[in-house]
This record gives sequence, C-alpha cells and structure tokens, in this order.
Amino acid sequence: VHEDIPLSSFTIASHTQHLARAHRAVGYSRGLMLFSELESRLGKSNFSAGIQEFFKEFKGKAASWKDIQSTFSKISATDLTSFFAERLSRTDTPEFHADSIAITEEAGQTFLNFSVRQTSEKPYALLIPVQVVTLTGNHAFTIVAESAETAVKLPLPSLPLHFLLDPDYSMLRKLNLEEAVPAWSRFMGSANQLIVVESKEAQQIYQPLLDSLGVTENNVRIGNEIKNSELRDKDLLILGLNQPAAQTLFAPSGQPGNGFTLDVRQNPLNPEYVAALVSSSDLNQTKAVSSRLSHYGKYSYLSFQNGININKEITASISGQQYILELLPKGGATRPLNSFDAIIDELKKNDIIYIGETHDSVSDHRLQLRIIEALAEKTPNLAVGMEMFPHTHQDALDSYVLYDQAMTEKEFLKKSGYFKVWRYNYRFFRPIFQFARSKTIPVIGLNLDRDIVSRVYKSGSTDDLTEEERLSLPQERNLDLPGYTERLRSMHTLHTEGSHGSGLASGFIQAQALWDETMAENIADYLHKNPGHTMVVLAGSQH
Repeated sequence: VHEDIPLSSFTIASHTQHLARAHRAVGYSRGLMLFSELESRLGKSNFSAGIQEFFKEFKGKAASWKDIQSTFSKISATDLTSFFAERLSRTDTPEFHADSIAITEEAGQTFLNFSVRQTSEKPYALLIPVQVVTLTGNHAFTIVAESAETAVKLPLPSLPLHFLLDPDYSMLRKLNLEEAVPAWSRFMGSANQLIVVESKEAQQIYQPLLDSLGVTENNVRIGNEIKNSELRDKDLLILGLNQPAAQTLFAPSGQPGNGFTLDVRQNPLNPEYVAALVSSSDLNQTKAVSSRLSHYGKYSYLSFQNGININKEITASISGQQYILELLPKGGATRPLNSFDAIIDELKKNDIIYIGETHDSVSDHRLQLRIIEALAEKTPNLAVGMEMFPHTHQDALDSYVLYDQAMTEKEFLKKSGYFKVWRYNYRFFRPIFQFARSKTIPVIGLNLDRDIVSRVYKSGSTDDLTEEERLSLPQERNLDLPGYTERLRSMHTLHTEGSHGSGLASGFIQAQALWDETMAENIADYLHKNPGHTMVVLAGSQH
C-alpha cells in the first residue's frame, strides 16, 4: 500500500462499525496491525477521538492514508510521520527476540533484565507489550525498542517464572517457530512447495484441487519417485495417504475413509515447513471443496462430506514469544509404598514390562536383574528384550542362552559383536545373561543394525540405504507424536556438542525413529508369535 492510495471503500455507517470497516478497507494483515499498533501508541482515548474526528470529516467521502495520518496526528498532538512511513512503505516485517536474560536483585528489589534484539535489516520503532508471570500474578509492561538492540530492566515484586513478548499479538511481527500454527495458508503462500500424489491414477481424484491451486503437471511428483531427502526442506502437499511420504513421517494418520479431509501438520523433518495431508474418497468429493479451500486458510484440520464442512480446527500454539525461566514442580498424593513382592505381583499382570535405564548406572542394572529373577518365579513364559543387541544377531543370543551350553562367554561376545554394537561395559549385563542362561529364558535382540542408524544420522535421510535395507525397516513411522521431534532436536544439540560427531537434525530424528519403531515392531512380532509370553524390555529411559 502507498500512503497516497485513497481508501475508496472507507465509508462508515455507524461508530460501532468503524474499526471493522477500516480493517476491511486496508486488508486483514498489515492494515489490521497498523490500527492495533496505532491504538497502543496513542492510547484508547486519543484513538477513539481520532476515529470520531475522521468519521465526522470524511463521512461519505474518499480518503487517503495521509488523511488518516493527519487526523490522528492533530487529535493526539503527535508526529506520526515516521510510524506511517514504516508501516505503509516498508515491505519487510519486524522480527525480534529476547536474549541476555538475567534476574538481579538490588536493594531488595527484583529485576528482570534482557535485551530485545531486532533482526530486521533496519530496526523499526516498536512498542512491545511484555507480560511477566510471577507467583504473585501477571505484570504488564510496554517497552520502546527503536534500535538493533535495546536493553530492558523491569522491576518485579517477586521472582519471575516466565515472560512473554507481545502475548496478545497486538503488533505486526514475524512469528517464531513455537508460535506458528501449521495452517493451510502456510502451504498456499509458500514459495518452496513439493506436491506429491499417491499415484498417476489417484491424481485424477485430486486434479480439481491442483487446478484451483494453479499447479501445472510438471510440478506434481509421484510418491514412489520421491527421495526421502527431498521431504526435508519443503512445504509438502501429500495427496493420498498410501505412499511413503505419508507413511514414513506420519504413519496411519487416522483420517476418515470417506469425504474430503485436509490435515496440516508441522513437517517433522524441519519445523520451518508444514505438511498438508489430503485424502478424498472420490472425484466428486474433491470437486465440491476445491474452489472454496482458499477461504479456510487459517485452519489446520478440515473435514467435508459432499462439500459441507463438518469439522474445522486450528492447532493450539503458545501465545506470544515465551521465555521460560523456571518450571514449578508437579506432584500428587501417593499411596503407601508397596513391598517388592507386591510390585512384582502387579507387574506380572502385564504382557510387556519396560525397565528404563541410564546405560552406565550399576544400580539400574541391579534392579533389572532383581525384577527378572522375581518375575521368573511367578511368570511361566518369560522373555527378556534388549535394546543392546540388533535383531540380526539373534542367532548368537539363542545359541548362548538356549541351545549351546558349551559356548563360552568369550565366544558369545565375539559372535554377537557386543563390543561393536553396544560398547558399554559388558559386566553391567553379565549377571542377567548368567541368570537367563541358567533358566533358559529367551533373550531377544530388539534393535536396528548400528551401521544403518549411523548412515541415516550422518546423511540426514534414508536415501543412502540399499533397497533391501529400506524394505527391512518398519514402513510406518510416526514422527509427529506430541513432543517427539522437539525432544529429539534438543538431544541432537547435545550430541553435536558432545562426542557423538555431527549429523543433520533430520537424520538424527529419523535414525531415532527407526530405532524406536524397530524395537516396537520386534516386541510385537515376538509376542504375536509366542502368545501367552511376557517380555521384560531393557532400554534406555529416553526411549
């Protein structure tokens, strides 16, 4: 918008409609934020007086942005030239975050200190609302940020728990990843799209949607032709769910089997992008919806039957830029402590018993042994599943534990490749193996070959695996479990800062997902083939 462009639509019928009409005249994005920020800058009284004055002077007439600026400047006795020039002439968007956060005390007074760092090419003149949460309540501030870095010092009655910048979205700014909702508009507005259709035959069902989006034939790819690495840095439109892009990122997504459904998720391989999963039961269902979908841009989930919307949802996100300073503990009432025998009696009712561990904790491994010993007395068909061994080494485990009492421990360690596949001190597990061998309790390798895990991690995708290796992996992998990729990204940061080498975050996420899915699949397979058995699973607590 240019400041001289007239607001030809700006005719107001009544005072109660003034702001809604203004928003429609200038647009729902930058214009809406301009009036919101103007009200914050001038105060409600001056803003209301300015609206009334503008209404009185220009009712039924054409008006320009200069007229709006002049009216509000006169009413508020404020020079608004710079504000309007920034909001109307600049094409970029304010972008900022808080850093250098510290809590200090001076003469008994608590202060929250931080810097607001603007990362726009040229700083804006901003009024940024701040909400600080303490045990005594919420405390509101407004800070002035006009340079690339602004130091902030806020007095508080008690220690802060967290604070938010612009908690009510009252200003124009770029959202950070934690705030950005995976919505249909993010795909529609993307300049970096990848459109993948289940098959050539299925494309006919989705063609009306492709036509409405202005997609040409050259920009549509067939699902089985897509490389895993291509899914990482794109906004995805996945048409039809029976294809690798849907199955390896989201597993079965639970969409209805009939009608038309659009389900927009965060791309689990890169949170800067989204993935829109679309299913349609037939061509008519797609035709009934496609031309209208652009009006549903803010939604994350849409379901239609014969063109009638029956469900629409917006994925929840945090409000404002949130900075956690302290997490309060959670707790609850506990029952009286049970005896060890009572715990075992409760555990034996389950088909699968997970015992998490810190891999180098002697006490954790001692507890595992005691639970296995106790369950063996009360559970006739017991097996031990171990993260520490890949399932491809099952022959060595069966020979040592079940069939070949002449096999020495040294031969077992060599045949199982223990020091290549796990590397932690074998003495942690030696008593468990001795007990399992004495009672002929099967020990089941649950894991994936370390070489596959390493290659996926380092390359960032499954593309470097052979076709045989890819087919041996769990074909349905859900990377979209709540909190799953977020936790793995934080773990990846620790790995790259430590001694585990470097690899892409997308590779780390997929490698860990393959690890988890393979263990789950092997547990399920064993229990399916051996009904009536109970399995104790020994695995790291992070799984």
